[in-house]
Amino acid sequence: MGPVVVVTFREAVRNRVLYLLLFFGVVIVLLSRIAGLLTVGDEMKVMQDLGLTVVTLLDILIAVFVGIELVYKEIDKRTLYLILTKPITRDRFLLGKYLGLVLTLLVIHVAMTALLTVYLGLLGRWNPRLLVALYGTFLEVLVVTAVATMFSTWTTPILSGLFTLSVWVIGRGSRSLLALADVVQKKSPGLARLVKAVYYGLPNLDRMNLDAYAIHGVALPPGYLLSITVAAGLYTAVMLLLAVLLFQRRDFT
Repeated sequence: MGPVVVVTFREAVRNRVLYLLLFFGVVIVLLSRIAGLLTVGDEMKVMQDLGLTVVTLLDILIAVFVGIELVYKEIDKRTLYLILTKPITRDRFLLGKYLGLVLTLLVIHVAMTALLTVYLGLLGRWNPRLLVALYGTFLEVLVVTAVATMFSTWTTPILSGLFTLSVWVIGRGSRSLLALADVVQKKSPGLARLVKAVYYGLPNLDRMNLDAYAIHGVALPPGYLLSITVAAGLYTAVMLLLAVLLFQRRDFT
């Protein structure tokens, strides 16, 4: 599995989409100073909020656009047929691809965190709580990458991207799903049950969004970081298990 991780990391690093997204991410972070000056309100909070948003979107977009091609690219280039003739099982191959992409995302996440830290520090706008929020962001990335990996095992990159982005958007707005279920409960109990099923079936990524804690000083309950870490790990494990099962059932002959 180790060689698969290394090869996946090298392939991801050479991906042009990755560098394009990184470029725009860096530019937007550097322009956050202008946004802070032009926005009415607390300049420091505006810059921190924009910085966190850029890092989050950059991580998610890379996870989606690179993750959706993890398996499809190997099938399209027919390199998968050669790989599977070697002494490596399908589950190890798939997990190796996932870990290789996670390694890539970790390097990018650390680099963007360092850039944001230095930049805001030089402007006197650095807030140590941002590190906690960025930790939550990386947990979110681990889940989204697992979801993208799962979809990449059975459908095309376009559909994989649409499905993964949909899961992320709905997961980020999971609180709204419960509110919607309460609103329609009396008029349509069946619809309310469906909405709740979607809520419990999809990852609650909103819990990993710690921007309010970092920027507005909202207190976190005791053990909150541990709980979201466990939740992210469990959902990632479920998605990878499902991905392995789907990948095992595919016929490449």
